Amino acid sequence: MASEFVISKPAMETAESSTTPTMRSRDAKMIRFGIDAIQKAVFGRRDAETGRYIFTAATGETFAWLGDLKAMKAQRWASELGTRVQVVGIDELEWLRQAGEGKIRSSWA
Repeated sequence: MASEFVISKPAMETAESSTTPTMRSRDAKMIRFGIDAIQKAVFGRRDAETGRYIFTAATGETFAWLGDLKAMKAQRWASELGTRVQVVGIDELEWLRQAGEGKIRSSWA
């Protein structure tokens, strides 16, 4: 099973052919996408100019699909991020939990 990696459309236009996500938990961003009511899945639309698939988040922000990740690469990144989050004394994701509960308001949420 492949994982997916998306990048915002403005960033896509300046992205190089090799894009690597950061493994810092403070840079993590949860993005909600609307699902198709019948098929219960997220679908993108094909951009006529670029030929890329574009996905629209619930906020209206657009993202371009770059491609599938190799399963072992996705597992390695997930493991690395998990390792950093599990370090004793780290509290970098507390803000993310509180934002999810509506306790923190900012321009990105």
